[in-house]
Order: sequence, then C-alpha cells, then structure tokens
Amino acid sequence: MKTLLYALPAALLLFTGCAQKKSEVYADFLMPPKEITNINDVKDIKINIKNIQINGLSKKANKDISNLVKGKLSALVYKENFLNVSDDTLGKNFTKASKNYHGYGKFYQDKPNYSILDVDLKVNVKKTSGTEKVTTKLEYQRYTTKYVGKKFPRPVGVPSGSPTITTATNNVPFVNYVVTADMNIKLTNGTKKVVYTKTFANLKLTKKIGGNSKVVTELPTDLSIVSELLTNKLRDIVYDLSPHTVSRKLVVNELGDASVVALMKATAFSDAADKLDGVITKQETAIEIKIKELTVKYDTDIKKAKDQKAKDSLTASHKSKIKGLYKPVAADYENMGVLNEILGDMEMASYFYEESKKADSSNSRLEISLNRIKDTVEKQKTLKTMSVKKKSTYKNKDNKDR
Repeated sequence: MKTLLYALPAALLLFTGCAQKKSEVYADFLMPPKEITNINDVKDIKINIKNIQINGLSKKANKDISNLVKGKLSALVYKENFLNVSDDTLGKNFTKASKNYHGYGKFYQDKPNYSILDVDLKVNVKKTSGTEKVTTKLEYQRYTTKYVGKKFPRPVGVPSGSPTITTATNNVPFVNYVVTADMNIKLTNGTKKVVYTKTFANLKLTKKIGGNSKVVTELPTDLSIVSELLTNKLRDIVYDLSPHTVSRKLVVNELGDASVVALMKATAFSDAADKLDGVITKQETAIEIKIKELTVKYDTDIKKAKDQKAKDSLTASHKSKIKGLYKPVAADYENMGVLNEILGDMEMASYFYEESKKADSSNSRLEISLNRIKDTVEKQKTLKTMSVKKKSTYKNKDNKDR
C-alpha cells in the first residue's frame, strides 16, 4: 500500500456524516482570512469605537460596552496570534509574551503605522418582568421492602398500591430580555485606504429566565447579555481579517478496526495511523491472495465458456467478486483518510477516500470528504502565498471525543 506521510494540518471545512454507525472527534485546523488577502497590510490594528449609542441601560453602559467590544476584539485577535492590537490605555503597542488568553508582554515596540478599525455600534436593551402561573405535576409512590435471594437475602423496593398524583399551581417570576443591535465595521490601512467593511444589521437576542421558560439561573448582567449578542459577530470580524484556527468535527467510521477506532477517539492520531497502516497492509495482502485464487478459477471457466454471452457473464461475476473483497476494508480506508486529513497530508487523504468510495459506493459521506479535500488544497495555496507566521507558538487545545 502507499506510504503514510505526516505534515502539519492546514485547513478544513465542516462536513456532515451519513446515517452509518459513527462517532466524532474534533481537531484544530488553520484557515486563511476570509476577506483580507495581505495580512501584512493590516498587521498592526488600532480599535476605535467611533460611535456608540446604548438605549435601555445606564449612561455608564456606554463606556462599559465600548471597553467590552475593544476587549473582545483584542482577545480574539491575540488568540489567533497573527496580528497586533494597540493598547490605548498606555498608548503603546504591546507584543504578546505569555500564553495567557489576554496576555501582554513586558516590553513594547515603537509605534507602528496602524490600521484603524472603526466600530459604529447601536444597542437597544428592553427588559420586562412579571409572574406567570406554572403548574407542576407531583407524583407520589409508596414502596415496601422485600427481601430476595435465599442464601444472601437483599432488600429491594417494591411499589405498594397505585401512585398518588397531585398538581400545584404557583405564580413564578420571570425576566425577559430583548436585545437588538446594529454594528458597522470599517478597516483603513496605514496608507488611509479602506480595505474592509462589514455591516451587521438587525441583530437580535431574546432571552427569558424563570416563569414557564424552564431556564433557572441567575440573572445576566447588562454586559453579559450584550456580550452574548455580539461575541460571535466580533469573532466573524477577526476571521475575516486574520488567519485563524477552527475546531471541526470529523467522523470516525466505527465499522473499522476496533483498536484503531479507540485510538482515534482518544485523539492518538499518529499512533492510530501507524496501527492502521499495518492493519490495511495485512488486509490487502490477504485480498491479493484471494484475487489470485479467483483469477485462476476465472481463467479456467472462461476457457470452457460456450459463447460470448457466457464469457461476459463470467467476467462481470469475476469483477463483482473482486470488488466485494474490498468492501470489508472500506471503513478502514475511510478512517485512514480522516487520519491523513488531521495530520495534514491532503494527497493521501484523497487517495484513501477514493479507495473507500471504490470499496463502498453507498457511503455518501465520501464524496463530501473528497470535495472538502479539493477546497482544502486551495486554502493551503492561499496560506502559502500569504507566508503567514504566528508571532509565537502556543499549544492547541486538546481534541476531545464528543
């Protein structure tokens, strides 16, 4: 079989599996910016909350939410670790020196030619409260103790009589939040050229706590409720501007070798690849022996065939039998494709997905995987042209079977 190669992962697009026995593992992949083609043009960013209007909250909320937006954007940029963000508090551009999510270094560099990220934000918060009648059903069941077992009797509970059902209706307090927002983003590079704009219109978050909502938790603060609405959109902005790491789920075909599947679930991907390489080699060797046996019989039968129709039938049957020999290996081929994709070898991933597809054409997930690989290769080319490099290394979060 082909030799398994290892490389760093580069990019991945989300995909869904088909209705087969499967499990999921998560892995991190590096993606290029969605909008910016030259990150060196915007590598030093200064966040400017140009206009902010907050309705429904205290006057102090303007400053708090302004700091929230700046802080969230800065943290998300630093998390990806490709761009710099200025610190307006001290007027310096700090480099990241620690692994802390929000960490700043002890030393600063000379002021660069900043790109300005202007943020216009309008937020409306409407909070209503009251009480609602909520009916709760209560069921009581009496139990008696019965001892079972002759040598070592043990007590067990046995229902006694029919259950008693009662209902209770109470006035339960609730708080309902409706948060709406409009946000406009504009990025101007150091040469005063607008290189990026984005508008988020009619953002809305509705959240009800208490009452008949079945949500029982402490009430959110003003900042947390606004943060819940904006955080994903702020992440979208960073993904537009910077190379970024995304966590994506990959489907493990549990019909494959059990020990390999266990290693994949434990995210021991290199060990799983080494193990599966041997498993597939052994399977393919056995298949080759069986093919030789079938071919000998086929050659004998074809010579005895009376006419072309009989020969065609024998040939079709022979091909079908050979294809059937590979079907039990289809799941292992797919898992080897997944492993190569995680380990970053897209050529080998494509090869094994193709082999799995030949062995089991009913697995619709394989065509999706092959299309994803083609797109991934294009993403790799984009990253290479950008010559992207992190400011410092950091440890990726552990993959987990979920």
